[in-house]
Amino acid sequence: MNKLKLGVPILLLGALILVGAGCGGRYSSPEKTLETMVEAQTQGDVDGYLNCLTSESREWFENITKVTPEGSLTPESLQKQEMDYDPLKLRVIEETGDTAVMAEEGQTVGLIFKKEKGDWKVDLIATMQQMFKGLEEIGQ
Repeated sequence: MNKLKLGVPILLLGALILVGAGCGGRYSSPEKTLETMVEAQTQGDVDGYLNCLTSESREWFENITKVTPEGSLTPESLQKQEMDYDPLKLRVIEETGDTAVMAEEGQTVGLIFKKEKGDWKVDLIATMQQMFKGLEEIGQ
């Protein structure tokens, strides 16, 4: 009987450790998602890169690459992509609920992240809409 009483707290402790380990995962914050994305790009890991995007952005991105002259996204083409930003300089400048924005200091437009099933993912569609909105305002 004493063994059973000790077994329950040990099982609960084990479960808490597993849950806690998940909290520090690759998509647990905008910063970690960005780090994961840059790592995937550097290594040419297409699936790893696409996993950093919201499901809607991923679908859009995959459709765009199908109609480009170069064809689908490959490890080589991913590694050759140039970023319009320095990922080491990005910081969270705004976070409200399930949305966050990372930008360089002094910038108001940056990468938009959304929580999806508890994970922070890059929302390319919202990011591009925000960028184009800024361009529209300049043209007026």
